[in-house]
Amino acid sequence: MIVTLKPNADEIDCGRLKSRPNFIDGVSDVLGIMMDGKGRVEFRVIERTGRPSLWPVTLFDIVDNSVPDGWEMASGPDNSFSITYRAFARVGYWEEFFDGAAEAEREYISIVRELGRGKYPLSWGSR
Repeated sequence: MIVTLKPNADEIDCGRLKSRPNFIDGVSDVLGIMMDGKGRVEFRVIERTGRPSLWPVTLFDIVDNSVPDGWEMASGPDNSFSITYRAFARVGYWEEFFDGAAEAEREYISIVRELGRGKYPLSWGSR
């Protein structure tokens, strides 16, 4: 799945995007769709650095709505759920990733390298 920022995304997000510094030409690959128990829906997208981040779906238009092979639905606490790659659906995966766990970083880098076809630098973390 690929998304692009809406032309008025800065207005929608009250300037948090700061002229879209996080995305390559405003376009990003989607790593998953998350919905919390309160109904807030976000895309987990790849920033131009290769790092993942969560953003409200209302900021984006869908460019390619094909669902990647390997995505699955996972339920979480408080009626939350996600549709994402199997590796990322594991309970505690994102906490491990952001804590710098080598195995979580390796899983992430492997998926993003294949998905991004070389457009993300992935110059951080362990390899």
